[in-house]
Amino acid sequence: SSPPLGDSGPSMAVEMGACTNEDLVEVYRELERLEMALVEEKQRTARREDEVNQVKQLHTMEVGMLEEMLKQAMAENESLQSRVAALELETAERQSIPVARKLWEDSIGADAILSLEEKVQGLTGPTLERKASLLDEPEMEPHRPSNSASMNNSTESYKRP
Repeated sequence: SSPPLGDSGPSMAVEMGACTNEDLVEVYRELERLEMALVEEKQRTARREDEVNQVKQLHTMEVGMLEEMLKQAMAENESLQSRVAALELETAERQSIPVARKLWEDSIGADAILSLEEKVQGLTGPTLERKASLLDEPEMEPHRPSNSASMNNSTESYKRP
């Protein structure tokens, strides 16, 4: 019967003019099959394009959500950093002397601290000790001599009129 359809089968038969009805029917069937395949391929391509567009929209939405989450996390991080700084300041105020000493030690170095401590020890003497004892005493009336003889004399002076 007819030669198998391929690249040159039906077209050669049409060109030679020796085309039979069976050959024409076969060519039309092949043409219909190719048209159906083309329609199916166009539909499949349209579905793929729709899927790609949906994926792009989903991606855009997800990126937007992630950006919003990142903004929230950054704001929370900034808030926490402020809180940590406030707590560190509060803690430093509670421990101001050790912190100040530590900062001072770090800034001038251990050798300078030892030198200053030696100078301070060299300055201690009766005048510094006296000033320190005055600072330690609470305010009160001036000191009176507290011997018993003077008290007896004062009571006797009241008895003698």
